[in-house]
This record gives sequence, structure tokens and C-alpha cells, in this order.
Amino acid sequence: MVSFLAFVGASVLPSGSAAAVRSVVAGRLASLDSSSVVVVSGGASGVDSIAVDVAKSMGFETLVFAPKTNDWPGFKARNIQIAQKAGSIIVITLPLYKGGRKGECYHCNRVGKNNQHQVSGGCWTGKLHRNYEVVVLPSPLSCKHSYPKPSVLSNNIISSYSTLGMNKNEIFVFGSNLAGIHGAGAALHAKLHYGAPYIKNVTAEWGVKGKNGVGLQGSAYAIPTKDEWIKTLPIERIEPFVKEFIEFAKANPVMNFNVARIGCGLAGYKEHQIAPLFDGSPSNVKFNWEDYK
Repeated sequence: MVSFLAFVGASVLPSGSAAAVRSVVAGRLASLDSSSVVVVSGGASGVDSIAVDVAKSMGFETLVFAPKTNDWPGFKARNIQIAQKAGSIIVITLPLYKGGRKGECYHCNRVGKNNQHQVSGGCWTGKLHRNYEVVVLPSPLSCKHSYPKPSVLSNNIISSYSTLGMNKNEIFVFGSNLAGIHGAGAALHAKLHYGAPYIKNVTAEWGVKGKNGVGLQGSAYAIPTKDEWIKTLPIERIEPFVKEFIEFAKANPVMNFNVARIGCGLAGYKEHQIAPLFDGSPSNVKFNWEDYK
């Protein structure tokens, strides 16, 4: 009889945490029979994608429930499918640490599970299912997120990371929302370390198009992947903002633009969907997407 084991959890991982996720997944699968267990995933970046990669490398069949729409209704429907299909769920999540999301997990708290970790959609899925285990990853040693260090390399790949101060010619390019709320993910990183302005309900407000949702700000450049209601934009609406950025980069050759995986974290897209939008980028536009495969 075939059983279904789901791995879900954080979609945005700090630098170095991907290896820890691989270790957890491989460790759990090592004692299982690949002919009688199917690994279930939600198709998101981070834990979901890593679990599928590890499972396939170990000979396990996988079942991926991808959301039909990249917004909460789509994610919710996907999570319900996982909860209904899986016999058990392992939620791999991040610890509470300085620079991470604030607050303990309220999903796990409601069902009496360990709640001393960051909240994630995986916890919501586990709460719905009830038969789930929470695995909290080790705290990142430096609490630095996996975003590019401003630098210039001839092969067009950024290979190291940092949270350096602002440099007017080293520009961090991040995915934003049209409200200009820089409250999580790469946008929060841009606010904290690259001068992207955000004061809640002052410079940006939910549901209102703000002036900081698009373009150059401090030593950062915002490309919207969500609207003013913080709902994911379709690719065809993201594309014009990317083209605008490319033209800006061409017009400013003295600047070096270090592009994060825009749209591939909280917005829910995959690299192969976003990367083609950057075709035609000049040589001063650098990427660091290989580390996320």
C-alpha cells in the first residue's frame, strides 16, 4: 500500500539554510521504502522545491500540487489538496531570530504544537491536517538573507552575499508591491540595507498605490510583482516594469544592478517564468539565480 508524505514550509530561506533542508528531507526518507512512499509538495520555492529534488534523487515518486493562481485563494486551495492527500506532513520552518519575521507561529499555537518559530503557509496546512510534525531549522549564523552582495563579476553571476551599506553605484534590484510596502522578503532587505523607504501608513498604505513601489530608491530598484492589495501580478503586468528597468540600466552604465529572484519568493513564480523577462539586459545587470535551483 502506498502512503503519501508531504514536506512543506518556508519558501524564502536565509543563506545556508537550503543545505539544512536537504539534510532534514534526506534523513527522513533514508529509512523509508521508495516503492511504497510518494513525496507530496506544494510546488513553491524553498522547502517544497528542495524536498522534491531530494526525493527524486533518492528514487521516490513525487506528487506536486501547484496553485492555480498566485494569490491566497490559490495557495489555500493548494494547501487543502495537500492536507487531504497526505497521510502525514513534515513542516520545515525557520527559527525566531533577529532580522527574521516577528512573532511566534499562531497556527501551531492553536493546535498545541511547538510555536517558537516563524509562521508559514506550511503550518497552516499542518494545522488543517493535524497529523504533522514541525522541524525548526538551525538559526542562521549571521542572520543574513540570501540576497546578492553588490559586486561585479565578468561571468554575470554574483557568487557571494552580504548586507553591506549603501553605495550609489551598486543597486539591489528587488520584487516589490505597488503599495510600496517593504515589509517582507527582498523588499524588507532593501529597506533595511539599501535605503528603500517605508513607513507604515505614512509612505505606504495597503490598498493604495504608493510612490515607492516602482523604480530607484536609495541604492535599490523596485520592480513590482504584486499590486497595491498585495496580490500577485500576472506575468504580463510584471513584464512592462522589467522592460522599464532594463531601459533604466542601459541609460545608467556606471551603475551595477544586482538582481534578486524577483517574483520567485512571496509572489510564487518560478525562475523559468521570470528569467525570460530579463532578456536583453545590458552587461551591468547581474544575476544570482543559480544558487536557487
